[in-house]
Amino acid sequence: MTLVHPGSDEKTQSGLGDSERILDELQILKVRWVNVCRAVSLGTPLPKVCERPGMPDLQLALSWMIEYPELALAYQIAIQARAQVLAEEAISVVDEVTNGADANLAKVRSDVRRWLAGALDPQRFGNAKAISNEAKSFSISWEG
Repeated sequence: MTLVHPGSDEKTQSGLGDSERILDELQILKVRWVNVCRAVSLGTPLPKVCERPGMPDLQLALSWMIEYPELALAYQIAIQARAQVLAEEAISVVDEVTNGADANLAKVRSDVRRWLAGALDPQRFGNAKAISNEAKSFSISWEG
């Protein structure tokens, strides 16, 4: 789908003017983008989503995010939702351990989910300590 700015508002064979057609295409794009974001928020990486039938290819999806800031924002929200899901899965993985033999595997699975949640949304799930750049005041006096 190519979205162009209208040069005129002439009626096309479909009976829609250029402005109406572009608005219709933008609505279709937004519906498709909702489906992309839904899949990403549930854990499917964007390249895999873009391989699915009816989805934009990866290059087009990335160009949409550059061209339409609201789509980039929706994608960022989907990434944050994905981080939330991963953090909750980390808890579930550990809670489901029923014997000692599964404990090490559960720890690894939980740690990977926690790490990825922190990488996707470092403000909420990151482990890095905040570093303060506040200057301490001091004075120097010369005697002499």
